Amino acid sequence: PLIEQISQGRLASLGLVPERFTDRRLGRGLRAANFRHPEGRIEFSGPSHVFPAWLGVQDRLSWCVQLAAVVAAARAPMNEVRLFVVDAQGGGDIWRFLVQQPPADALALTQAAGLQHWRRDPLHPDGQQVDVWLDPALGHWPVHVLMTSLRTGSRFELRLHAGASRPP
Repeated sequence: PLIEQISQGRLASLGLVPERFTDRRLGRGLRAANFRHPEGRIEFSGPSHVFPAWLGVQDRLSWCVQLAAVVAAARAPMNEVRLFVVDAQGGGDIWRFLVQQPPADALALTQAAGLQHWRRDPLHPDGQQVDVWLDPALGHWPVHVLMTSLRTGSRFELRLHAGASRPP
């Protein structure tokens, strides 16, 4: 496959707790982030970077499910969610998601669909912008994710199939 990513972990009272995240790209070797929660650190298979295993830290796959869980568990509508997200290459950043208001020409369509649009703008100009649409009717499950490289303009898109069942 072109890209193969696997996130392994468990559920806890505050959401997902990643334990290992692997990323394999065509023509490159396997990279991994290993979450050593008892020792309080995240280690990587390649670089010698180490991050603290902060409460709520996520990987490049689990963030999507954790965002949905945080928004669904909120007692009142939220406008912002922050998650610390690590990749398998030794990088990590705070991802700040903000609710996006639909443009006037798409307002009726967005309201009819009932979707919430959240956006993460990168901290660096060469980073990745992430747009995610959550569906409150599906427990705020992500139905559309769009990741855009600001440097190259390349896009990676995920969509929930119409026949998919409600997440657990």
